[in-house]
Amino acid sequence: MNELEFTDEIIGYLPCESLIHIRDQGDLLDLRIVTQEGIVLRAHRLVLLTRFPVLLNKLRGEGSITLELKRFSRDIVEAIINYAYSGRLLITSENVLRLFLMGHNLGSQRIISWCIEYLKTRLSLDNILGVWSVANSTENEELIGLCLPTVTTNFTELYQRRDFLAKTTSGSLKLLLNRILQTEDLKLQATSKWLNSGFQEGDLSDRVRDFKTVISSINLTHVTRATLIQIWQSNTAIGSIQQCRSYIVPTWIRAQFAVHGPDFGGLLEAQNQRTRNRIFIYGWEKSTKSWMISSIPQLQPEMSISIRVPFSGESVICGDKIFVFGGYNTKDSLMTIDLSSGETFELPVFLQPRNDYSIAVKDEFIFIFGGYYDGKCLQVCEKFDILNNTISKLTDMLYLRYGSSALNIPGIGIIVVGGCDRIGSIFPTLRSIEMLIEDESEENGVKWIEFSPMLKERHRPGVALFQGSIIVAGGDTNFTIEYYPLTAEDQEVSQWTFISGIDEHNLKRISLVTFDNRLLLSSNDSEGNIYEFSQNQENRSLRSYKWEKIFKIDNFLAHKLITSEQI
Repeated sequence: MNELEFTDEIIGYLPCESLIHIRDQGDLLDLRIVTQEGIVLRAHRLVLLTRFPVLLNKLRGEGSITLELKRFSRDIVEAIINYAYSGRLLITSENVLRLFLMGHNLGSQRIISWCIEYLKTRLSLDNILGVWSVANSTENEELIGLCLPTVTTNFTELYQRRDFLAKTTSGSLKLLLNRILQTEDLKLQATSKWLNSGFQEGDLSDRVRDFKTVISSINLTHVTRATLIQIWQSNTAIGSIQQCRSYIVPTWIRAQFAVHGPDFGGLLEAQNQRTRNRIFIYGWEKSTKSWMISSIPQLQPEMSISIRVPFSGESVICGDKIFVFGGYNTKDSLMTIDLSSGETFELPVFLQPRNDYSIAVKDEFIFIFGGYYDGKCLQVCEKFDILNNTISKLTDMLYLRYGSSALNIPGIGIIVVGGCDRIGSIFPTLRSIEMLIEDESEENGVKWIEFSPMLKERHRPGVALFQGSIIVAGGDTNFTIEYYPLTAEDQEVSQWTFISGIDEHNLKRISLVTFDNRLLLSSNDSEGNIYEFSQNQENRSLRSYKWEKIFKIDNFLAHKLITSEQI
C-alpha cells in the first residue's frame, strides 16, 4: 500500500472542528501562506502556532500576516494546514520526502517520525538516493540510520554516482566506510570521488576540511601503493588540491610506518635490490692533481676503487655505472664509469649547455633541472634515457632556477629544492620546492606541482631522505638544517621544522646522503670532515639527533659524496 494515514489527538482545548468550519467559510482568517507556485492559502495563526510553536516569531504582529513557504508546492502546504486543524496526515510515496522536509522546517518531530515510520518498510534501490539526500541535508540521524543497510549493501554501485556522493556529508561517509565490507582501496577511491563531487555541490573548502576526518575511517595500512599513487597523481580533487595532496601521502606513510616500523621501505626508502648500496667521494685529489671518484674505506672497507675523471660535474649512480654530466668548461659532456671494470666512456648525447643545474635519477632515467647559460636563468627540464642513450625535453619547471638541488622520493616524485632565479645574485633567492610527478594525461607523461616551501632560501643545499623525512642542509648564510616529516616519527601536521645544525662557520657547498640507514654530511671545504646525524637512544625524534664528526678525508678538495641510495 502506497498511502498511509497517521492521526494525532486534537491539541489543547481549541475547538478545531469549529475552526475548520470557520476556515471553510473564509471567516476570521488572519494568515496568508504563499506556496511555491505563488498561490495564497488562508489559515488561522493560532491554529498553526499551536501545532508549530517555532513559527511564533514569524507570526507576531497585528492584522493579517504573510508566511512564505515558497520551497513547497501547494499540495504539501495544504496537507500541513489540514494536519494543523485535524491532526490527520496522509503520507504517500510521492509526498513523504517533501513532508519530511516541511516537518523539519517547522520543527515538528511528530511529522518527522511519521515519515520515517512510513519509509521503514518501503526503502529500495529505486528510492534510496532521494531518501539519502534528504537524510543528509537535514542531518537526521534516525533517517540516516534507516538508510544505512540499503546503502551499504549497494555501495559498490552507489559510490559511482556523483549525485549520491554530492549529497553525502562527511559524517555519513565515515559511517559508511566503517560499515562496508569492501577493500580499503575502494574506500579510498570512494573518498576521492566524494571530495571531487564538492567542486559543484556544496562548499568545497568545507569538504577539504572534512577530508582529513574521513580519511581516519580508512585502514591505510591496507591501501595499496598503486591505488594511492593513482589517486594522488590524478586530476581529481585529491590530486589537484594542494592541501589534500600534501596530506594523503604522508598520512598513508605514517600508517605504514606505525605497523612496519623503521624498516618500512614501501614508498619512501625502497632500495634498488639489484645492486648493493655503495658510496664514493668525488672531488679534486691533491696527490694526483686530478678529478677522481674513489671508494671510502672508512665506510666500505671491502671496496677499493679509484677512477680518474676528466672534468668536474654532476654525478649519479645507476646500477653498475656512475654518470657524470659536464661542468663549467664541459657544459655538453656526458660520460659513464663502469664500476665493475673501471672503464670510462664518453656518450654521444647532445645536452643543452648549462651551468649550475641539478640532477636526479629515477629507475633508468636521469632528470636534469634548470641552471643558467649565456647570462640567462633556465626553466628547462630534460630526461636522459640510460638504456637508449637518448635525451628528451619535458615540461618546463614552474620556476626559473639555478643552483638548486634535486631528490627522487621513490614512488612519489622528484623534488627540486631552492636555488636562485636572478643571475648575479650573491644570495639564494628561492625557498620554493616543486615536484615532478607522473601523469599519463599530460603530453610528456609528467607534470609539475607545488610542494610546501622551506623555511629558508637556499642555494645548493644538501637534500636527502632519512627516517621518512626530507632533510635539507646548508645553502644559507647561517648553515641551518630543516626537515619535513613524512612518517609516523612525527605525528604533527607535516611542516618544515628546524633541527640541530653543525657548529662550524666555514662550511660551504653541502653534500648530504643516506648510506646503510645513516645520514652523512660533508662540506666542499678544505677540512674534509664527514659528519653523521646520530640518534639519542632515549628519544627517536629527529629533533633530538645530533651531528657528530666521524672521520676526516685529507686528500680531497671540492669533494662531494655520491651513493646508490639516491635512487
